[in-house]
Amino acid sequence: MDRLKGPAADAIAGSALKGMLASRGDALLLTHQDVRRAESLLTMAARMGRLGAWSVEVPAMDLTWSDKVCAIHGVAPGYKCSVERAIEFYLPNCRDTIRRAFDQCVLQGTPFDLELQILDATGRHVWVRSIGAAERDDDGRIVRVQGAFQDITASKLAAEHNRELAERLSMTLDSLTEGFFTVDRDWRFTFINPQAEKLIRRDRYQLLGRCLWDEFPDLLDTQVAFQYHKAMATNTPVEFEDYYAPLEAWFHVRASPSPQGLAVCFHDITQSVRSREEALRLNGALEERVRERTAELQAANRELEAFSYSVAHDLRGPLSAISGFAQSLQEREGHKLSAAGVNYLQRIRRAAGNMDEMTTGLLTLAKLSRTAMHMERVDISALACEALGFLQARDPARKVQLRIARNLQAEGDRVLLARVFENLLSNAWKFTAKQERAVIEVGVEAYVEGYDVFFVRDNGAGFDMQYASRLFGVFERLHPVSEFEGTGVGLATVQKIITMHKGRIWATSAPGQGATFHFMLGGQATGFGGLY
Repeated sequence: MDRLKGPAADAIAGSALKGMLASRGDALLLTHQDVRRAESLLTMAARMGRLGAWSVEVPAMDLTWSDKVCAIHGVAPGYKCSVERAIEFYLPNCRDTIRRAFDQCVLQGTPFDLELQILDATGRHVWVRSIGAAERDDDGRIVRVQGAFQDITASKLAAEHNRELAERLSMTLDSLTEGFFTVDRDWRFTFINPQAEKLIRRDRYQLLGRCLWDEFPDLLDTQVAFQYHKAMATNTPVEFEDYYAPLEAWFHVRASPSPQGLAVCFHDITQSVRSREEALRLNGALEERVRERTAELQAANRELEAFSYSVAHDLRGPLSAISGFAQSLQEREGHKLSAAGVNYLQRIRRAAGNMDEMTTGLLTLAKLSRTAMHMERVDISALACEALGFLQARDPARKVQLRIARNLQAEGDRVLLARVFENLLSNAWKFTAKQERAVIEVGVEAYVEGYDVFFVRDNGAGFDMQYASRLFGVFERLHPVSEFEGTGVGLATVQKIITMHKGRIWATSAPGQGATFHFMLGGQATGFGGLY
């Protein structure tokens, strides 16, 4: 059996392709020159397409393979093979198909073009494309069947890989909880997932291939149409929210352009939009109620402050009279009184003095709201030193270890902040009176909510934290007067001043373990440079 190779093999393969094209009913009216040109092109295509050639002489059934066909079958060039043996190379499920096609070509001249699998001589599964066509003599008898043979395993595997990818992509898109569809450059639907079908309430299979604007004319002259055309024209993704009246629904939409068209992902946000609108409505109503309530509280506070000021001011006259008459009585008539009478007068004077201190504190507290604040950069360390210096001068016998951080700075009203440290340090001085080694410390701690926190700490009597909520109330005391003197107005004054600075104050303590008062001021700036 002769081998087919070189130009002969290419010619047979090209001839087979030419016959195949003719057999598919391409009605071509060619001149003799056109035929030669076509055969030349087909022969070149066979060579470039790495096609093998085969032929079978009829009726002798002598089969001839080109070297390329031998290589595809995994056999050496020149391999001698019968038609039946060639058919046995095909997988069992493919043999009947190739046998019927070959027999019909031999008997009736019916061409074939099949893609089947063979098992080559090395045991490798190979996808092949087998093309066959009959050649007749001048009397019309079939004298030869010849064709082309090509290894298409790579393209088959690639096609299978692409099919699997397409299936996975389709499954992924079908499983999306968001609606997804694609349109081509002519705005015709090319894919619609089940969720999109559900959201737009249309059968997706009836929409495929149809024009978006024909099926949804209500979208014309809307933001949707504008955004879709913008994405397609500028090749830029768009994202927007829009209301679609026919469905009475709000949608959040993302559209991404591609060379093939537009991919659109969308989901129903009607409930969230309604919730958002309701929240805005409620917030507006709440803000209005807050404004009304704030105005009411401000009016009530003004009335309360006016009342406190009036009461405190009006009480000072009678208190001065009581204290003055008691003093005059003791000085002029004291020698006539019994010891008990003198004691009574002294108690009256002390009580009047305490009451005067309380009214003075109440007046001070009431006046704070009317005080105009002068904001400036304040040396907190200096204020603390001044307050402690005054306490030491008043009670020079006290031995107290003082620790004041240097270069503490803040933005605030110097006079009001001085009053804060006068009250806090006076408290610390008072409640450490029974300590052999009293320690009072002023400093700054780590940031809280973006602000530095100042502190005044002592190792004095301390207090139970369960009563901390009463600490800054007017006339509230956590220790009896017999143990520690005071009016109960100082800490209320401190809290008022801190609040005026848009700050916050709180305390931590335990009985017998001292107390620490922490506070921060709105818009403050602090520094720290060691201790005095």
